[in-house]
Amino acid sequence: MTLIVGMANADIGFLVGDTLLTPLLEIKGNRAGIVNGEFHGLKIQILNDQVAIAFSSSNAADIALSIIADVRRTLQSNSQTDVCAKVLEN
Repeated sequence: MTLIVGMANADIGFLVGDTLLTPLLEIKGNRAGIVNGEFHGLKIQILNDQVAIAFSSSNAADIALSIIADVRRTLQSNSQTDVCAKVLEN
């Protein structure tokens, strides 16, 4: 399960979420994770000062990160991109 909490106001913003990717993912043939035998990754990806995208499925982390990267590239070329629509399109 993933829990992500965010808050922002005129002075500060923050996001807090877990990083544990479960079930264990095999990376480069290594069946044991590199952090205490488990795999961790950033589930919250901050794309710019107004957009962050998070994912919760460890089984599809590579797909989620690919979608997030595509949204980031699109945002870089068009800052008015509808992020929700772009994620849905992917």
